[in-house]
Amino acid sequence: MQQERPKDMPFFLWTSFVKPHVPYDCPQHLLDLYDPESLEDPWTSSEDGCAEYPYFDSYREGKEFDLYSEKAIKRAKAYYYANITFIDEQVGRILDTLEQEGLAESTLVVFTSDHGDLMGDHHLWYKCFGFEGSLRVPLLVRWPKKIAEGTRYTGLASLLDLFPTLLSAAGVNDAQYKRPGKDLMTLLSGENQHEAVLSEVMFPPYTMCHVRTNRYKYLFYQNGGFEQLFNVEDDPKELRNLASNPAYADVKQEMKQWAETYIQEQGGEDFHLDAENHLRSEPYQAHRESQERPFSRMPWDLRLPPSFCKNPGHFYEDANADWLDVLIKNAF
Repeated sequence: MQQERPKDMPFFLWTSFVKPHVPYDCPQHLLDLYDPESLEDPWTSSEDGCAEYPYFDSYREGKEFDLYSEKAIKRAKAYYYANITFIDEQVGRILDTLEQEGLAESTLVVFTSDHGDLMGDHHLWYKCFGFEGSLRVPLLVRWPKKIAEGTRYTGLASLLDLFPTLLSAAGVNDAQYKRPGKDLMTLLSGENQHEAVLSEVMFPPYTMCHVRTNRYKYLFYQNGGFEQLFNVEDDPKELRNLASNPAYADVKQEMKQWAETYIQEQGGEDFHLDAENHLRSEPYQAHRESQERPFSRMPWDLRLPPSFCKNPGHFYEDANADWLDVLIKNAF
C-alpha cells in the first residue's frame, strides 16, 4: 500500500489470508492464548436430523473424524481462535497503514470470508454444509464518511451483496450487469431488504442448496432428497430439525418454492431443478474420498489414522510431539 498504490487515483486492494483454514496449526506466539478447556463444546443434538441422513456418517468415516480425541477437539478450537486473532493482527496492520497514509477516513474497508468451519458441530468439521458454523461468516464494514461507528445491521445479507456495494461506492451503476445482490448501504438505510438469501454447494452428486430468512433456515440435499429445517431465531444452534414436523409443512414448502423461483430467475436450473422446475433429488450415494487419507488433518491429535498406522490403537506418548516425527516413528 505504501509502495505500489498509485498516488494520483483511487485504489482497490484485495488481501486474502489462508488461515484460519485447516490445518489448524497457529503461530507460536499465540499457542497459549486460548485455554482449550474454557471453550464451548461443539453443538450436537440427537434431534438435529443428522442421524436420519446416512451421508453424514459416510462423510465422517471418509474423513476419519472418529479419530479426533476429545483433547484434540478442544485444542483444535483453541488453535482456530488463535488463528483468527492472528488474522486480526494482520488486518490491524492494514488499518494502521491507512491511518499513516492519511487514507482512513476516505477508504471503504470490507472484511469477510467465503466460509467458516463447523469445529465439531453436528459431529462434522470443515465447510460445505449449511449449518451456522460453516455458512454464517463475518461481514465487517468500515467507512467513516458513510457509516457511523458501532452501526449494526441485524437483517439478512449475502456475499453476493459485495459486488453492487463496491460498484456503487466507486460510482458505477451495477444494474447493467444484472447480477443478484443488493447494495449494503441501501440495506443499512432500511430500503430494499432481503426477503431471503440462498447459498449453494455444487459438488455433484453432493449438490446442496440452503435458504435463509430472518427466522428459518431450509437445507436441501440433492443426494437422496434429504431436508432439514431450523427455526434459527429460537434455535440458533440448529439442534432441532423441523422438516418432518407437520406444523412446519407450510414454512418448509414456502422456502422450497422461494428457492425454486430464485434459481429460475438467477440461473442454475441444470444443477438444481428437475423438468417441472422443482428442486431435484438424485439417487442416494454414500461419500467417497478421492484418495486414501495419509494422515489426520489434526496433527496434534492423539491417534494416527488406522489406514496408515501399524498399530491403529497407538497413542502418542507426548501429545505435543511434532506430528511428522511421530508419524515416521510409528507408521513405518
